[in-house]
Amino acid sequence: MSSDTSSSSSSERALESSDSDDSSSSKRVCTIMDVDEAASPLPSVDLPVEIQKLPLVLQRAAALWMTPEDAVLQAAASGQSGWLKQLLNEFMGTLEHAAATATSEGNTLQTVLQLLHELDDPCRRCFGSDTIATLEKAAIIAARSGHLDTVELLLRSLEVRGKVREEAAWKVLEEAAVHGHLAVVQFASRYVIRTPSDDERCTDSKAVSLAIAGGYVDVVVYLLRYPWNVASAFMEAVRKQQHVIAEKIYQVFPFYFEGKNLFVEMAGDGFLIAVQYLYERGHNDENLVQDAFLKAATGMTRRTEVMEFLIGTGRVSVEVFDTAFEAVATSGSVSTVTFLYEQQFASLRGIYRAFERAGSLSVTKFLFKTEKMPAKSITTAFENVTGIGSIVLSIPKKEREAVAAFLYHNRSAMPPDVICTVFAMTAYDLDDLVTILYDDPSISREVVSAALQNASGLGHLRIVHFLIDKPEITQSVKQVALLFAARSNYRAVVQLLEKGEDWPLATLNEALKLTSSPRLKQFLRERIGDLELSLL
Repeated sequence: MSSDTSSSSSSERALESSDSDDSSSSKRVCTIMDVDEAASPLPSVDLPVEIQKLPLVLQRAAALWMTPEDAVLQAAASGQSGWLKQLLNEFMGTLEHAAATATSEGNTLQTVLQLLHELDDPCRRCFGSDTIATLEKAAIIAARSGHLDTVELLLRSLEVRGKVREEAAWKVLEEAAVHGHLAVVQFASRYVIRTPSDDERCTDSKAVSLAIAGGYVDVVVYLLRYPWNVASAFMEAVRKQQHVIAEKIYQVFPFYFEGKNLFVEMAGDGFLIAVQYLYERGHNDENLVQDAFLKAATGMTRRTEVMEFLIGTGRVSVEVFDTAFEAVATSGSVSTVTFLYEQQFASLRGIYRAFERAGSLSVTKFLFKTEKMPAKSITTAFENVTGIGSIVLSIPKKEREAVAAFLYHNRSAMPPDVICTVFAMTAYDLDDLVTILYDDPSISREVVSAALQNASGLGHLRIVHFLIDKPEITQSVKQVALLFAARSNYRAVVQLLEKGEDWPLATLNEALKLTSSPRLKQFLRERIGDLELSLL
């Protein structure tokens, strides 16, 4: 399947419809396999042609010369549940009697069926595989013809503790799906689609594909409430030109996905063919296109061809484009930023705001080099990336430091108070940036002291190590820093600050009161004990 039909994120979670009374609690997604449209999970029942052509009354008469197994299969195929029940009740006896007479009398099937109704579930496990296989085959044949009462009778006869062998139940469901028998599909689905692991169990199921190939809208809609891949089902309907089914999937999608729109979600997941198909079929009002463009720009795939198509419709406003451009810049995707910038659709204000929110060094450099950035935008970007601005950016530490250093070195008129605030706050433990900013002429003694104390309280050990021996740092500044670290339970910072210093007992006792860390308490008690011994 091409990348346009790959599944993802929201389009891959099939949610339960509000009118379902038997659907699964699972919201996960399964894969639908492409199958031949003419494929059928099971061949026709192997009965003589002459018998199959007989009227039902004559079929019953002919059944007198059939084996018990063939009679049951014929009853299932013709949908005569009354006849089937009669066959099931013809032989009465016990499980032991059935086993003893199976070979000589040929009545194993009838005996087993009767006992299935009379015995407790654990006893049913004793029946042979041949008997079970015959019953399963009969259920599949009945499903092919849509005989719900017969399918119910056979599947319930096969139940052990309320369950039927999964492989058989899936075959019944698929046989009903390929012939469009919704009632049988609904009944059989109860046996196979009802646990959190449904996505694993239906990975190889052909049911939805078979129903799509046959054009059975109601069957497709019913099954898609379960954990199949809705995106793949929609694309399969489009490829097979089942336009009624494709439109119905679009209509029911909000019920399965908490009000979301399929056009928007497919745009976010990068399905260009689906986006084009829906747009050309009238799902193309301006608000919908703009929502789809935002989703395409901010989704996991960020398929540029989808964005290009939506821009080409002329229904994406500058405001929406700017919003998307800023979001992409924040994500740090330089390739997508480059693509959108080259569309020459973003406003200058949108470009500045994207620069101020850049989520990677590559995006920062690209926008800095392609547009002349005002000093205010450089300052705002510096504040945001160092954690003192109004925007919270999710960036790895090293990337954050690289962006901050680039902005600092390329500043033009950055206010000194911004530089001092960034240095003193020591947000995000940017120790490399602290090293760079230390030599800035705006950094005063008070700022260095504040930086040490803040770093101690935040547990930024490397910054503490860098600042502790600076000439601006006095004993009283270290004392406050030690108490900050003790209160926050940073034992390594306390040990670093305490090392090589003659601390008064009062300071160590105060630190002991502030900390709640058992290991730090033990360390401070030992230091206090050593100091008390030295004073004797």
